[in-house]
Amino acid sequence: MGYMRVHALQPGWEGVLEASNADYVLWPFDQEPWRQIISTLTASGRWRFLYGDSVAVLLARSDARVPPRLTPTEPSAYRSLALARREIARNNLPDAEGFLADALERMPALPGACVDLVRVQVAQAERERAIGTAVRCRQMMLDERRRRILRELIGDT
Repeated sequence: MGYMRVHALQPGWEGVLEASNADYVLWPFDQEPWRQIISTLTASGRWRFLYGDSVAVLLARSDARVPPRLTPTEPSAYRSLALARREIARNNLPDAEGFLADALERMPALPGACVDLVRVQVAQAERERAIGTAVRCRQMMLDERRRRILRELIGDT
């Protein structure tokens, strides 16, 4: 119940978070209203920004003991996907493509990586490669929304 109050920014959401005695907040980057939650917490002075990427934002209480150095996560499909999305945001499509290929090598049925790879290939005018990737993606039992996105990306009806 508390999470939903925070997630929906219902009245009293800050109190729910404060009462939880949590030292850290890890909020998904793609879930609204992340901007408002992060800006409200950091503006309060009771929370500080530790880390953020294309996947999530990490805050710590101002008085929480923080490790002297944050270390990168171990290589994984999800880490490669996060790095790819960072490179997409920077419009660095060749590097994004490499990270997406790595993500799919590590986890062939990672739908987000598959769709993103087709998008990157289309954006780089690599239509034949995008079609081949889309065909492989369809074999992963994607949900209908992702299948529709793939059809739209490669112009397949």
